[in-house]
Amino acid sequence: MHDLVPDWPEWELFQLGVHGQRTRERRRALGLSAAQLARAAGVSEATLSRHERGIGFSPSLLDQVGDRHYANNEKLAVALGFADIEEFEQYCGGKSRA
Repeated sequence: MHDLVPDWPEWELFQLGVHGQRTRERRRALGLSAAQLARAAGVSEATLSRHERGIGFSPSLLDQVGDRHYANNEKLAVALGFADIEEFEQYCGGKSRA
């Protein structure tokens, strides 16, 4: 959708769901329960659940820089099998902050 309307400001609303959706896909592929991943990431299971469903914004999982969102929880990235946040962000289809 972003390719069709790259300057459409409402597109950013979908960014929350992208990180959460990709988190859930990866968690399930690794066979982790939500409770296991939440514990490893240092967040509540409710926070992780809201994140995976794209409901609301959680500063414990995402940073907002301008109108973009970026993964910020190193523990979450590592628990999902990524080397670091940048690798997780790439998996989510995001762009580097640089």
